[in-house]
Amino acid sequence: MKKITLLFVLLITINPLSSQVISTGVLTFSTAVGRSVQFDIDTSTNIVTMTMILPEDSWFGIGLANDGIEEGQNMGDENDDAIIGLNTGIQDRNMLADSGIPPLDTSNDWTLVSNTVSMGIRTIVGTRAVDTGDPEDFIFPTEAGPLPMLFAAQNSISFGYHSDGIKGFEMKTLDLPKFENLPIDIYPNPASTTLNITLPSNEIQNNLDITFYNVLGKKVFQKTIIKSESKISVANWSNGVYIMKLSSSETGKSITKRFIKI
Repeated sequence: MKKITLLFVLLITINPLSSQVISTGVLTFSTAVGRSVQFDIDTSTNIVTMTMILPEDSWFGIGLANDGIEEGQNMGDENDDAIIGLNTGIQDRNMLADSGIPPLDTSNDWTLVSNTVSMGIRTIVGTRAVDTGDPEDFIFPTEAGPLPMLFAAQNSISFGYHSDGIKGFEMKTLDLPKFENLPIDIYPNPASTTLNITLPSNEIQNNLDITFYNVLGKKVFQKTIIKSESKISVANWSNGVYIMKLSSSETGKSITKRFIKI
């Protein structure tokens, strides 16, 4: 548990790849232990990228509503959006007017990018349009602000009624990325053999330390970058999500990004 908590602390400071992206950062939930979700919204393309982390033998759901959700609301209103992550990928569902299992939408507007498992942890990445035009889908905001949501989960791969106690309301925030004065590019992402890292040459005058952590918060790689371009072999790494932290001991500046190994 301590290792997973460390990972979440690192993930909270994760930054999108561009100043045109607004992000929730990685969101954890009070009673949904071992589960998290992140929404990154590219305002130039109006594409949302969702990254969901959960135990491999469970499902995890997020509820979003165009007219908002209030604290104490345990169930969404009719046609509120329900996004479910499970062993088969992403299910696009909508809430009922009363309690019950949210039915599937007429169409699933999420495109599954990857669904990987490493050491018992499943990582699901998917994309969809900010506004799909489907009245059953949440319209993601393209400006910073509050983002209230419901969550529910069950320790089963079969979607159904949530487990007792693993549900609730939490107020989250969609915000602009930090460290915009340190643009950095990592590509390709996802990658299978080699990861390329580039950053402004004026930043490399002070050696920068780069560290990668796996989903359990364990350090898997570390080196010092001494030039503005660097290549890292990831061919022997296990598939899954990694957190890259780039930092300068002299300036105290640091930045973290998500990397997916496939």
